[in-house]
Amino acid sequence: MSGCHNPVSVKNNCIHGIALSILPCDLCDLSKRIEKLEQAYQADAETCKEIIFAGAQNHAIILKCEEKIKELENKYNASTEVEQILLNRIKELERFQEITQLQYQQRNKTPYKCPVCDGEGKIRLGSAQILLSDPPQHPTKACESCVGKGIVWG
Repeated sequence: MSGCHNPVSVKNNCIHGIALSILPCDLCDLSKRIEKLEQAYQADAETCKEIIFAGAQNHAIILKCEEKIKELENKYNASTEVEQILLNRIKELERFQEITQLQYQQRNKTPYKCPVCDGEGKIRLGSAQILLSDPPQHPTKACESCVGKGIVWG
């Protein structure tokens, strides 16, 4: 098959029979490069650990904030219900005050002298014949406006 690669086997510093010449200074350079890569990897690993730790802390803070928001929403909803109940009670009290005021006004009227009988409680009945008779008679009847009391309330 074309395009397939066989695994490379190294024997006696030879690859498929081709000799490799690796000098000791090349090995030093390779080991230094590997050492630098390992140090960079360690630094990156430490940075990643710090980022992951900070992310976990932020996540914990976010969860606490979400819990606090839910708690405050519950309190707000409860206070809204209480506020609605209080508003209804205030409306009831205002209506009660209106009713009480109307009843007070109906009960506490000011007395006035009856304008029909001039406060006497009686109305004189008369015609010209009664008044001209000797002695003049003044028949009376109870005033219907004040029911004979001489006082009207208004």
